[in-house]
Amino acid sequence: YGLLNRFKDNDLVEFYFKEQLNRDVMLVGKIDRIITDEHIVIDWKTGRTKSYIGNDVQFIIYYMMYNKIFGRFPNINQYI
Repeated sequence: YGLLNRFKDNDLVEFYFKEQLNRDVMLVGKIDRIITDEHIVIDWKTGRTKSYIGNDVQFIIYYMMYNKIFGRFPNINQYI
């Protein structure tokens, strides 16, 4: 992928999150890598790469959690 040359030492690798969504629901997960300088979320896949992520539950969760934790949305067009 073309993103490999964008990796930096300050990237977050295997970034774990734990967020209380409401009284009864706690969302826990791990984002494979965040290129912090460019607000890019990376999820490594072992199979086929998805060409459209707009309705992928995992990416919707990452999108929501990134906003909740970092106070802004990630660059959604940069998911791989």
